[in-house]
Amino acid sequence: MSKIMHFERCVMIWIQNTHLRNYQNRIARDSLKCHSTQSHITSDEKKEIEKVWGGLGFRGNVDWHCLYKTINGFDPFYVPTDIYGTEIIHRLNQQNLLAAWDEKAYYPRFFPEINKPRMIGLRIDGQFYDGDYKIVSPKVMERILLEEKRVIVKPSDGMEGRGIEIWDTNEVDLKKKLESYSSNFVIQEVLVQHDSLGSLNKSSINPIRVMTLRLNGKIKYLHSIVRFGTPGSITDVSFANGKELIQASSVSREGIINSSYFDADGIKRPRSKLMGGECKLQIPNFDKVIQMGMEIHNGLHHFDLVGSDITVDKNGTPIMIEYNVFWPGPIFPQYCNGPLFGEYSEELIETLKKRAKK
Repeated sequence: MSKIMHFERCVMIWIQNTHLRNYQNRIARDSLKCHSTQSHITSDEKKEIEKVWGGLGFRGNVDWHCLYKTINGFDPFYVPTDIYGTEIIHRLNQQNLLAAWDEKAYYPRFFPEINKPRMIGLRIDGQFYDGDYKIVSPKVMERILLEEKRVIVKPSDGMEGRGIEIWDTNEVDLKKKLESYSSNFVIQEVLVQHDSLGSLNKSSINPIRVMTLRLNGKIKYLHSIVRFGTPGSITDVSFANGKELIQASSVSREGIINSSYFDADGIKRPRSKLMGGECKLQIPNFDKVIQMGMEIHNGLHHFDLVGSDITVDKNGTPIMIEYNVFWPGPIFPQYCNGPLFGEYSEELIETLKKRAKK
């Protein structure tokens, strides 16, 4: 690479990182405005933050620490999202492999032994395949779908629930529906989740996000949350006027769902009666949910931080919905459980300071 090309690349990276920092810090400031009482960072606390994050791109901005202090109290080990996006995730997860490994079409081949929703059909690079990866025509794909009562259709590279639809196959024009997707997609069976999850919101599948970290060659379980959608939404994430609508509760090591939840701005509310607020909600076989999250991560060797989305079906069996290596988001886990890396924070930060970006 010539000196001019190297310089141009460095400038582009600097512009991208500056834009990401400004955007993420604006999110924190906007969320902070939603709180009636707001905390501020003292000069001594800022010194603590700088001591923790000084070697990983801290530039004096404390917006995220203000927000987390307002919600849960001060802790310098809270991970600011601007540093997470520009420094941490680039040191943990191999960036040039993200698109390939995030591709939902290959889940059955990446993880053949892990319980997943049954694959009914898919489109890869414009070509239709059945659930066994055999090429089929659009007409045959229609016939396959007519054998199913309901299916869920997901863009194979989608995030945040965007583009997901449920089709009642006898009530829609399948030809038009199949042609309406501009991207590649997967078609799966519609899951029936356990009542402990379904009571949070009946219209959506409400996944358990299991966060795991590979540190010094070993997979560590960090913590879990459960995310649930708003009434009428079929996914745990939806949007209105550009605003993310999502709620999340912490899940204890024993699988007990917290009686309170947080919205996207970190406002804490008790579960309503419609959310099973008067009941103790316990996810069955939660030890197996954690084990599944660890097994998924164990198969993702290029990525040291993974967020696995898992549900539990009506019989109590854990089922992998998807995993996230591109952006296993730090915000909701920190609202619900405190600093993202918990007891491993100091060790990991010192390790990352010595590690180049991937």
